[in-house]
Amino acid sequence: MEIKRIIIVTNGRLDESFVGGIQKNDYVIGVDGAAYWLIKNNIIPDLAIGDFDSTTEKEMVVIKNNCKNIKTFEAKKDFTDTELAVAEVIKLKPKEVVIYGATGTRMDHTLANIFLLEKFLEKSIFASIRDKNNEIYLVDNKLILKKVKDFPFVSVIPITDLVIVSLKGFEYELDHKIIKRGEAIGVSNEIVEESGEIVVQKGKVVVVRSKD
Repeated sequence: MEIKRIIIVTNGRLDESFVGGIQKNDYVIGVDGAAYWLIKNNIIPDLAIGDFDSTTEKEMVVIKNNCKNIKTFEAKKDFTDTELAVAEVIKLKPKEVVIYGATGTRMDHTLANIFLLEKFLEKSIFASIRDKNNEIYLVDNKLILKKVKDFPFVSVIPITDLVIVSLKGFEYELDHKIIKRGEAIGVSNEIVEESGEIVVQKGKVVVVRSKD
């Protein structure tokens, strides 16, 4: 069976609004304690994965009683739970991946999760990280974003030594602009047409679409 979209819910800052972003036909993965969170919000994960060191015994019973597919790992390991989930997703070869709960108060985890998007980029799988205030993409080719009222600000930030970027449909347009890593010229732009086109001719950028 072809899987078009996979939702990963990992154990960062979780919000009930994420439930509305999960569709009926999505394949859902609950990472560590997020598996329990999904069940409590009436969504049964297709896969629960992690070392489950953040779950209580009672919560783990709930996960085992509801999830048919559980992959458990030792707490001492070379990969984060989210990275383990990403590896499982790549095996399934979906067209799109959306990750919730990948941001939060742990900046180390947030940064690591953003860079995990590179694994999807390498496999040509369209992927994003979403929370209440942001949508995050990693781009090395083209990204078209529709103008939406709730997320007006768009930032393009180099993660390679330099990038060459063109922007169309934005308040500040660029044509094969060279931006070096550490320069902030791409921060806080806005889409002024029906959609904005970001084309990366060289390098890789993080695109952050923000609410405020």
